Amino acid sequence: MARRRIYAAAVVALCWATAAPLALLRSELLRFSAPALAAERPPRRRKTLKYGTLPDQLGDVWAPEAPTGLVVLVHGGFWLPQYGKDLMTKLASDLMARNWAAWNVEYRRVDGPGWRNANSTLEDITAALRFLDSPEFPFKGLPVAVVGHSAGGHLALWSQLRPIRVTDCRAVVSVGGVLDLCDADEEALGGGAGAVARFLGYRDVSSLKRDVSPIDMLPPCLVNSLPPELARRGTVPEPRIGPIVWRGGTRCAPLQSKGHEKRQLS
Repeated sequence: MARRRIYAAAVVALCWATAAPLALLRSELLRFSAPALAAERPPRRRKTLKYGTLPDQLGDVWAPEAPTGLVVLVHGGFWLPQYGKDLMTKLASDLMARNWAAWNVEYRRVDGPGWRNANSTLEDITAALRFLDSPEFPFKGLPVAVVGHSAGGHLALWSQLRPIRVTDCRAVVSVGGVLDLCDADEEALGGGAGAVARFLGYRDVSSLKRDVSPIDMLPPCLVNSLPPELARRGTVPEPRIGPIVWRGGTRCAPLQSKGHEKRQLS
C-alpha cells in the first residue's frame, strides 16, 4: 500500500499553547513570505554562541532591540554537511527586521565532524533547545516557536513530538519538512541518493516509525484531526499537498504553500 506523500511541501504548526486566535498565528506565519526579505538590510545585532564543545554545536543569535518573541531556525539539506545554517540567514534577518529574535542553529550532519549516527543530530537539536535556558543565552521569558525547512522541518517536529521536550514551545512550523521517513525512503528522497538511508543507516528505516518519523509520532487523536487527505493511508496522487496548522493540540486548519522553498511560504 502506498504511503502518504507528505514530505514535499507541507507546512505544519503545532503545540500552539496560548489562547491567541488562529488568525493571529496565521498572520504571523504568513509575514515570513514578504516579497522583499530583509536579508539585504544590515543586521542590528548578530552573535555566534556555542551550545556544545564540538565544531558544529553552535548557532547565531539575531537580536532586535526589544523582541516580541524568539524563533529557533533549523536548516535543511538532506542532513548532509555541505548544507549549513547559512541557508536560514535571510529568514533570520527578516525575522529580526520584524522585531523577532532568531536562534539559527547548526548541528552535526551525516559524516561531518563528530557525527556518529543519527543520534548525533538528534542530540544536537535537543542541546540547542536546552541552551535557551542557559545563562549564556541573552533572552528569557519570550514565547518560543521552532521553524524548520526540509530536513530541518523533520528535526523541528521531532523535537516537539518526542515524549520528553526540553523547551516550552508555542508553535512549530515545518516548511517542506520530511514528515514521513518511511515514505521518503521508498521514494528515494534526495534524487536517488538515499538521504534517509544515510541518515538512519545504523537502524532499519521501517522500525523507526514511532521513534523519529513525525507522521507516525502523532497521537491517534491528532491524526484523526488532520484533513482526510493527510490522515488516511493510500492514494494521494500528488506529492505536494496542502499544509496544515495544528493549534491547541486538538485540531488542524489549512495554510497556503507554494512548493518546497522556504521563501515560498505564502
